Amino acid sequence: MTSAAFEKLGSAGDVEFWQRGDVIAIWQKGVYSIAAAEYDFGHARLRKSYPAGLRMMVIVDPGAPPPEDAVRKRIANFDPSLQRALASVTLATGFRAALVTSVVSGLMTLARSRTPMRAFSTTREAAQWLGTFATPDDGPQLAAALDALVAK
Repeated sequence: MTSAAFEKLGSAGDVEFWQRGDVIAIWQKGVYSIAAAEYDFGHARLRKSYPAGLRMMVIVDPGAPPPEDAVRKRIANFDPSLQRALASVTLATGFRAALVTSVVSGLMTLARSRTPMRAFSTTREAAQWLGTFATPDDGPQLAAALDALVAK
């Protein structure tokens, strides 16, 4: 059984990387830089530990700006074999949420990956969806762990 809490893997600028079993949470608190896009949070180790791939979640804070063009290109070329599913959550509301969701949806389209990807407005919805990619479904436990992470 996986620990209920996320453990911090590291950070690059305004972006933090967290892990809970086969789930990686990438929390963009500010500018998503090239350094963040190229941050190695243990790809080789994780690939060995989770050969079926990782469930990834990108959490975007309300004030975080959209990534620059070079960063978007780097993100779009992320190795899809490492991912089993990708969820994106925008913590903003209103127009800002619509703007960020639009940028994220564009990145998902650019990626042209077979990896299932969806954008959500809450971590709870995203966790429930990501939970369906685990056996057994761990959506409720994942949602609780994400609630605790976002509350930090």
